[in-house]
Amino acid sequence: MKEKEKLLRVYCDFDGTITEKEICLELAKEYCPNYEEVLTKLVARDITLKTAWKTLIHAIPKTLSYEEAEAFCDRFEPLVHFKELYQYCKSMDIPFKIISDGFDLYIRRILANAGLSEIEFFTNKIVEKEDGFDIIFPGASESCECDAASCKRNVIINDAPTDSIIIYIGDGISDYCAVKHSDINFAKKRLAKHCSVNKIPFYPYKSFYDVHYRIEEIIKKGKIKQRNQAVVLRKKAFEIE
Repeated sequence: MKEKEKLLRVYCDFDGTITEKEICLELAKEYCPNYEEVLTKLVARDITLKTAWKTLIHAIPKTLSYEEAEAFCDRFEPLVHFKELYQYCKSMDIPFKIISDGFDLYIRRILANAGLSEIEFFTNKIVEKEDGFDIIFPGASESCECDAASCKRNVIINDAPTDSIIIYIGDGISDYCAVKHSDINFAKKRLAKHCSVNKIPFYPYKSFYDVHYRIEEIIKKGKIKQRNQAVVLRKKAFEIE
């Protein structure tokens, strides 16, 4: 591996990116009686995502066990070609980690079912208490204005060495601050539109096959470098935090 390749690090969103559906919403739809009401308020921006998650999680019936909620998630799996991309990164000694604004409950389960338990992930945590479920936001940040309950930017600046070349893969709103602070971005759906409007460089993709192919191409052609604006923003964010 060449010197620059050693600096690569891949961070990837989970809901709607690694999986086809937003598992957090599927879970809420299944078990939270106030799902429609909370979603309406969230879309209208009457409440924050953090407030929405707390409200939904607290509404889960106390009769539901953690194990039952996990079992519900067995119907979901990673999208085709995700495993191949991860294994390629592993073979190249490129660290690959997941950053999600969803929940550990289903990420852990889905990865385990796919034989991918070794993948490290950063996410919100659902805990089971005597009076029901509660949620912890380890990545919450007051200094970032992102529309996420837990800031993905903070994971990146705290996890990656300063000389890293950050590759980010995502699809939605919770990825907005992550792509601003990353060097090489892969975006689809709402995130692709956001990148286009805000002039953030990105590679559009439809599947993980596209991402895999493009990363290999970038490495072969030696197009591995930090993005100046992302480096400046990471430095500022680190100083603020």
